[in-house]
Amino acid sequence: MLDEALAQQLVVISALTEGRNSTDAAAQAGVHRNTIAHWRRNSLLLRESLAGAQYDRALPFREKAEDLLDLAFETLHTPLTAPHTSPSEAPFEKHDFAKRTHLTFSLWVQCRL
Repeated sequence: MLDEALAQQLVVISALTEGRNSTDAAAQAGVHRNTIAHWRRNSLLLRESLAGAQYDRALPFREKAEDLLDLAFETLHTPLTAPHTSPSEAPFEKHDFAKRTHLTFSLWVQCRL
């Protein structure tokens, strides 16, 4: 019984770290989604294993984002601070640029957390 529960928990951890939701992970493991919620509340092993697996999965993306931060800020800084003699020389309005770069800023904030 314990071995079966552990095997199910490993399936759930794998599914959740691959980006599946609790309902899909539960179906894959053959348990009810409330069981996953129970395990998350009451199983230190599951919580720690899930946190570790999620961290390991996210680490390469975080490292890549950190590598691109300097370039991202340089890309943002140059057009926002460059003087333009006429509107036709500006590639786009500053507020449009800011809207399009919101994702870059959000990514930077997440990397700093």
